[in-house]
Amino acid sequence: MSPLGNKYWTKPKYVKLYESRGTLYSYYRRGGLEYAIEGEPGTKEWLENYEAIHSRLESRQQASGPKPGSLAAAIVAYRESDRFQVLAQSTKTRYDYALSKLRDKLGHLPLSSITRRSVVRLQAKIAETKPRNAIEAVKVLRLVYECACDLGEVDFNPAKGVRKPPGYRAQQFDSWSDDQLDLFLNQAKPIWRRAVMVALYTGLRRSDLIRLTRGHVKNGWLIVDIEKTDGQVEIPIHSDLEAELKQKMPAASLMLIPTARGKRMNKDSLSHGVQKECQRLGIMPNPPLHGLRRNAIIRLLEAGCSREEVMAITDQSERMVKHYAGRQHKRVLAQNAILKLEEATRNRQRN
Repeated sequence: MSPLGNKYWTKPKYVKLYESRGTLYSYYRRGGLEYAIEGEPGTKEWLENYEAIHSRLESRQQASGPKPGSLAAAIVAYRESDRFQVLAQSTKTRYDYALSKLRDKLGHLPLSSITRRSVVRLQAKIAETKPRNAIEAVKVLRLVYECACDLGEVDFNPAKGVRKPPGYRAQQFDSWSDDQLDLFLNQAKPIWRRAVMVALYTGLRRSDLIRLTRGHVKNGWLIVDIEKTDGQVEIPIHSDLEAELKQKMPAASLMLIPTARGKRMNKDSLSHGVQKECQRLGIMPNPPLHGLRRNAIIRLLEAGCSREEVMAITDQSERMVKHYAGRQHKRVLAQNAILKLEEATRNRQRN
């Protein structure tokens, strides 16, 4: 069967397939050059020929290195710069993926040849299938050009100020409703109840939740090194969370949120596990685990905490605290404002 009709077949890098009059042709395209790959696509013979071409061009690319003044050379310079090295590892990994895609698509081009128009077109092309990848591509391209400008390679940044694709909306993480929380905390299995309780009373991200151990609990405080920002937060343990942490898990473990066997959980397993438990309990639509970060922020603000106090818990900027609080907290603020106005009106009438 032709690979084009096989959903399990993954097309290798740089391969282009064409079908004409019942015959499938394959080519290796890279850097403006094209090489025919002999054999029927997907067969052992074809894969061996592909690997031979790919290995030859990879070694040639590594030996010659990127051409000075090209985007590929600027990407190398950016990766070696302090502005890239100081990023958190999770951010580096994300940027590396986008940078590799840019290098493969445009790396051979001189920096001076990339215009704002070409950046807009690139973003639009990627956004047809992957809008978030399109935003990331423009972002890292802007950072590469900022670095190149500092090094004197160019004096303009074609990616600066490029607007997001029309109709694009950032992924929203809705908070959980009180009814959803009550149902989940009263009926969920111990592991997933523990996960939601820790997320709700700390506001931590998934990457930090899965790393928590008994060693992070010290004298009534949860002291955590934040993976994304390389900062540290010290969170007093709420009495409800303290009671939860005393509950026994199905398996003995040093992890605060362990698997059923007491091992460390990964991020996807944590999210999917909470979602499946929501499905089992009939909580629809499934509220996202990350939405509990918003719940934590809203609860703190509604309790009268200042933004600085919230920032000390969540390790966010003031702008992000305001963003996460969103419309729900604005409604509470508006309600409080009217209550204060009514109280002031009654006071004037008494006087």
